[in-house]
Amino acid sequence: MLCAVTLAGYLGRVHWFFDAWSHFRVQYFVALGVCLVLLLIARDWLFAGLAGVCLALNAAEIAPLYIGERAAAVDETAPRLTLLHANVYEGNREPERFLALIQESDPDVIVVIEATPAWVKTLEPLADEYPHSIAEIRDNPFGIALYSRLPLVDARIVTYGRAGVPSIVAAVEVEGMRITLLATHPVPPFRPHHWRRRNEQLEAIAAARSALGDRLVIAGDFNASPFSPCLKHFVAAMGTPESKLRWAGRGFGFKPTWPTFNRLMFTPIDHIYMTDNLAVADFRTGPHIGSDHLPVRATIVVAR
Repeated sequence: MLCAVTLAGYLGRVHWFFDAWSHFRVQYFVALGVCLVLLLIARDWLFAGLAGVCLALNAAEIAPLYIGERAAAVDETAPRLTLLHANVYEGNREPERFLALIQESDPDVIVVIEATPAWVKTLEPLADEYPHSIAEIRDNPFGIALYSRLPLVDARIVTYGRAGVPSIVAAVEVEGMRITLLATHPVPPFRPHHWRRRNEQLEAIAAARSALGDRLVIAGDFNASPFSPCLKHFVAAMGTPESKLRWAGRGFGFKPTWPTFNRLMFTPIDHIYMTDNLAVADFRTGPHIGSDHLPVRATIVVAR
């Protein structure tokens, strides 16, 4: 069964069912490791060989999370932008946890997913510290908001694809250098129809790549792990001859964000992506904030 789901995950662009199995590579790796040891003890060489091959396949998927351009050697004098992204959960009953995280981490820009009227009211005290904002408030999980202490340039609400959910596009200037920010929240692929709408949204964003500027940061609850062939295809499609898109957490290890209520299924689906003309000095997940997601924070270094 573990070998079957390992292989099924590679067919995630073919069918919704296969994509659903692509997100749990770390769990497969651990379980197959246990199976391999037991099979070797039992001297079942055939199944031990099969388990070993699939163990290696999962290891190859996980390794890029640990092997990458971890920015230990970035220019300490280069300008920086700290971004905090959080799916706060529309039914969250502990909003003070998120407010405490903002105060502690002191980000320059905050992206809020599931921005309901109640959440926007809760976040009103941020106005003094973060006077620049844009939001599409909804009574469902697809409200979205962006708060910034830096002035926003050409901030707008954009709809990508036919799902009709809002995204935010805005630019900020960091010591005279412009960075485009895109915040998005594709629909969760719990059914084949939603899977297609999520993929359409990602494809529509990729089709708009040329209008998003040379320095680009994308933050969102993508409802897809970095192991998903659909998300891999999106990342590849967002590349240009001058710059590729890469995951901000590459080199910082496995950083799962969802679901906080079931750690056996824990996998990263909240992401910050950026063009490779930007570097990352720090990337981490935040503490539990009363949501089914953990927040993520990245300190982005702007190359001159």
